[in-house]
Amino acid sequence: VTMAGSVLKMFMNALSMTIGPMIFISVIAGITNMSNAADIGRMGGKLIAFSLVKLFCCTVVAVVFGLLFFAEGLPGLAEVIPQQALVTKPGLSLLDIITGIIPANLIQPFSTGNVLQMLFLACLFGVFINRAGEQAQAAKALIEFLNVLFMDIMNVVVKFIPVVVFFSMMQFMFTTGTDALVSLGIVFVAHALDTVLVIFVS
Repeated sequence: VTMAGSVLKMFMNALSMTIGPMIFISVIAGITNMSNAADIGRMGGKLIAFSLVKLFCCTVVAVVFGLLFFAEGLPGLAEVIPQQALVTKPGLSLLDIITGIIPANLIQPFSTGNVLQMLFLACLFGVFINRAGEQAQAAKALIEFLNVLFMDIMNVVVKFIPVVVFFSMMQFMFTTGTDALVSLGIVFVAHALDTVLVIFVS
């Protein structure tokens, strides 16, 4: 069980370490490959608007599916989830999300995993790199290199997903009973349907 938990933690750390920079660099690379300033502005606006709309759609779908599938709760899972994880935290309003797009510093989006802030910074950097013209050729070459680098790293990380799923289920089997497995099956079914619906809406 300890080994399974260690493998899962290592994978999640590797994923968190890679996905933020990959999003940031890939968006900058896309913007710096554009020459038309109007196209850059439209792309940045569409990225942020699409992220906000998708966040709203995911929230609505999650609430609907929660009411449909989990109206009576999941007692099997509730017994194995730490009580501190069940404490309700104050939510964010739409205004808080919009005003929070601009980070307080350059490290915050990556340390907190805030994708909207990463997109904002990427669009900002991409626009000003393009404005630099010929002086930014070295920066553009570095961005292209980093884009390929992080894509390759992510391709390696995702290859370990089957191993991580195996160890995760093994850990779950050793620490829970059959009631929890039934509840987890319901969660998987709801999540699968939820994902299909979100993809269709998006």
